[in-house]
Amino acid sequence: MARLAAGSGDSWEMIHERLSPSTGGRQQDDRWSTWCGNEEEREELGQDDVAPLPAPLPKRLLGTTSITLAPRWQPLPSVAGTTYSTIAPRRQPLPTHIVLLVDVSGSMRIPDVEGGMSRLEAAERCVVHFVEQRARQHPLDRFSLAAFSDRSDILARALDSKSLTQTCSLPVRGSGGTYYRAALASAVELMSSKICEASMPCHVILLSDGRPADSGAAFDFLQDKFLGNGKHAGTCIHGIALGASTQDFTPLQQIACLSGGMFTISSCRIRSLGTAFTTICHTISDSSGTNVTGASFEKVASMQLQEAPDSPTVHKPSRQLRAIAFEPTELSGSFGRRGVARVQAVRTTVAFDGSTFTKHIAESGTVTLRQRPFMRGAMRLVFGFEDQQVTQCGKMVAKLARFVDESLNSIDAVGSCVKSTALAQHFATLFREQVAGRARISFVPSYTYEVTCDNAPCLDSGYKIPRYFCAEPFMPGAFLKYNSNAGYVGEDAMPHFELVQSFTHFTFAASGGKLMIADLQGVAKEDSVLLTDPQVLSLDGSFGPGDLRLQGIGMCLKAHRCGPTCRKLGLEPVTASSLRRICGMDWQEIPGCIGSSAERANALGSSWDCLSSRGLSLGGPRSTAEDGESQVSASSWAHIRIDDTGNVFILQCVEDDDA
Repeated sequence: MARLAAGSGDSWEMIHERLSPSTGGRQQDDRWSTWCGNEEEREELGQDDVAPLPAPLPKRLLGTTSITLAPRWQPLPSVAGTTYSTIAPRRQPLPTHIVLLVDVSGSMRIPDVEGGMSRLEAAERCVVHFVEQRARQHPLDRFSLAAFSDRSDILARALDSKSLTQTCSLPVRGSGGTYYRAALASAVELMSSKICEASMPCHVILLSDGRPADSGAAFDFLQDKFLGNGKHAGTCIHGIALGASTQDFTPLQQIACLSGGMFTISSCRIRSLGTAFTTICHTISDSSGTNVTGASFEKVASMQLQEAPDSPTVHKPSRQLRAIAFEPTELSGSFGRRGVARVQAVRTTVAFDGSTFTKHIAESGTVTLRQRPFMRGAMRLVFGFEDQQVTQCGKMVAKLARFVDESLNSIDAVGSCVKSTALAQHFATLFREQVAGRARISFVPSYTYEVTCDNAPCLDSGYKIPRYFCAEPFMPGAFLKYNSNAGYVGEDAMPHFELVQSFTHFTFAASGGKLMIADLQGVAKEDSVLLTDPQVLSLDGSFGPGDLRLQGIGMCLKAHRCGPTCRKLGLEPVTASSLRRICGMDWQEIPGCIGSSAERANALGSSWDCLSSRGLSLGGPRSTAEDGESQVSASSWAHIRIDDTGNVFILQCVEDDDA
């Protein structure tokens, strides 16, 4: 890396021209001015780019509210029952130990990056820039580096950015195979180093361009050290897969998923690899702890003294997670005599014709589940599954709630997932008719299963099979997260990114503003995108615990940026005034709706999907019950209004570039 530190700036220009640390990698252009008809609307929309505080609230929001500017050392005043506004102090970021694991196997020698550059050279340049850019905003961070192939060599131990880039270099030529266990063992050694304080949070970034030769051994090591009661449980391992999106990066994706990290795919281009590192950088910033003097943002935002029974809140109710071990992905399709549970169950299929949901109930039959899950999401565990009556689907997966809570295992909660898919399939058909000639958007079918036998066998660790669960065909390939139900938007370098985002906007317009289909994720191919687990956001909250109602619609609309497909469909860009007409209020006044890019991305990692008070809490990088207390990097400052009933409203958020 020393050979690149001095001249990395020029090579990075084409990456940095469309990336901004304050925008999560989203491209900035002059569309803001073309969307808004006047300066007032531009002021309302551009809150992420507002000038540094102190700055007054807009006059239209002040009313009779009295304003107090609290200095950073001064705690917030107590709630007096009258409406007032104050400013929460910004917390300084804590230093973080970042461990970089770079694949230097023989395949990294392939010169398929633009300009005849090898993958290894591209990786080194992007690592250098990542370290330099990270250090500018977080100068106290420490960086460790290891290069792995058949074995893993530690090249740097907890150095500052300058020392790392000036003294360390990756091998000139890659050689050998790809072995993840050796890389993870180096990460454990580096994290155990006495050079860094034990309290310093640690993140691991693993970059690789191929499938490991030791996926089983690597998984066992991961489960022993990083999951459950392992010494480094709670440490996020972020995966960067270098190659085509159609490649099978399942082992790397599983490592990132189970550890609570971010998984992203980069094509063999400098710009794409730079975007991947930027995504990881923002994820680390959003999940790192911070110091604070005075009141913390979390304490202010959670001051919900009274609430309507059905209104989403920022509380984090305690939920009991199922304690269960995982298994390698390779075993999820094995349904022999060992490691499986067989039960009698009835399958229900749901269809939607534009006005009515119809159910088709099949005859009871024997279904088989693997006893251990191989993946997990924010809400559910994913098991290998077999239903011999649904032979056309091939390999299938069953999705069971991660939580013991009966409300999340009820027919209403499980059935809402299947209803959401049926509704999404209907709107996808309408969308394809409108955008003929573009990549095809479709959704995998989903089924509800009801266990009918009285003495159903238990899964691993005594985990009782719930009475209701859902299942669907398995989706091979790299899994991409395009958006969430709470305003998170993925990186625009994803395949068919603009098309998928326009589908969310289309569903809102085509339904007459009654609902929106968000939380879109799945597998992209050259001419199609296959999506799963959509979340319907409705006005009446009838689509399960992930239905955030008007709040979710407002956050998703505010995060949306129209593109060519929206314009082709005649969809109007969402301005402040149009959102005000739709929602009947300013979006800043939607309870719990936080407008900055950092807050919209606070669901990164393992908890992209937010749940209402009828299910789980809104936001947070990981469940505190699972990973211990964690703090989210929030906006630098926030204007808070508390009404007579004690409800907290986030009126305005301003984020510094280094937040």
